[in-house]
Amino acid sequence: MNSFPSEVLTVEEFAKKLHVSRATVFAWIKRGALIEGEHFFKLGRVLRFVWSGQLLAGLLQGSGADRPQPVKAVIQEKPSPINWEY
Repeated sequence: MNSFPSEVLTVEEFAKKLHVSRATVFAWIKRGALIEGEHFFKLGRVLRFVWSGQLLAGLLQGSGADRPQPVKAVIQEKPSPINWEY
């Protein structure tokens, strides 16, 4: 029997517990760092994470390259409608 309690989390709750953004969680899924059936499950378009000791152990296992890394936000500035170079 698992000695850690389990709870089902939304993407937002999961990201908050790991202190990352929702975008980071989705980037981890896209890169394959989080695997459906192992780290999360889908109900239609809804994602749920089972927060447990096994999930934490799976995320912390392996080398640094295998572990999910936070994604840094890239902010692209929109060009100004005013030509200040004129």
